[in-house]
Amino acid sequence: MSPNNGTMIVFDEMTKDLTPHEVDERIEFWKQILTNGEYSIERTCRAQKNDGTDSYITCEIVTDHSVAYCIVSAMPLFQLIGLQDN
Repeated sequence: MSPNNGTMIVFDEMTKDLTPHEVDERIEFWKQILTNGEYSIERTCRAQKNDGTDSYITCEIVTDHSVAYCIVSAMPLFQLIGLQDN
């Protein structure tokens, strides 16, 4: 459990993670923690078979994020949701 759970984090400007020019993993991270309160990611984990040989399996790691976020910014809404002209 995160030591920040139950707190409010205030940004005095729009964080660059929420306004990328290209979609990346950070925007997916923010989307998950703001909508679901958790972040899940798949990783390859090593496991040992009964005969002693190594094998690899896909594990889903879920972390909880029970934090409230407040963003105080003069950025227009259309820039935040990506409707700006290029």
